[in-house]
Amino acid sequence: MAKEQERDELHRAIWQIANDLRGSVDGWDFKSYVLGMLFYRFISENLTSYINKEEKRTGNTNFDYTKISDKDAEFGRDDTVKEKGFYILPSELFVNVQKKAKNDENLNETLSKVYDPACGSGSLLLKFAKVLGKENVRQGFFGQEVNITTYNLCRINMFLHDINYEKFDIAHGDTLTEPKHWDDEPFDAIEIIKMLTSNIKTAKQSLTTNH
Repeated sequence: MAKEQERDELHRAIWQIANDLRGSVDGWDFKSYVLGMLFYRFISENLTSYINKEEKRTGNTNFDYTKISDKDAEFGRDDTVKEKGFYILPSELFVNVQKKAKNDENLNETLSKVYDPACGSGSLLLKFAKVLGKENVRQGFFGQEVNITTYNLCRINMFLHDINYEKFDIAHGDTLTEPKHWDDEPFDAIEIIKMLTSNIKTAKQSLTTNH
């Protein structure tokens, strides 16, 4: 019983901290930002731990994936993707993005492309277009959807929201078994964290202005 009370108190404390932090930001939007960041941090740390463990197993005990260059990191991309299903270059890991984000005053302007590997009817891609402004996503909107009906609906939605054909590439198929954009210029996982960071910045600036 005592443990349940402690857990409930912890939950209430965490909720209050999150509620205070979000300020005037809508609860659902805030949850989207936070969960996105938590997920990105998790996969970054998970990948780092996996690669470091494999390197140390070969005798390279001082290896730290977070500190090597992106060029040097390319050596293990294929094997890691086969095992983990994804790959993040060192410069795009959460810990390194976090270090650089505070010095980037133009997060929205530096965004190059948006990618959703399970895009459905395109709601997340259109959310990016609405929040960032489609003109700020320089290289366009990319996605893949396994269901043929929602795939077609996504393409229609792009046109309905005035995103021209040359600005999007929506593919049909299973991203896990047959990724269609694999041979394109590598997608920067950093773009997701830039979007999240820039929108929290905007929300804080709005809160300051309104008060």
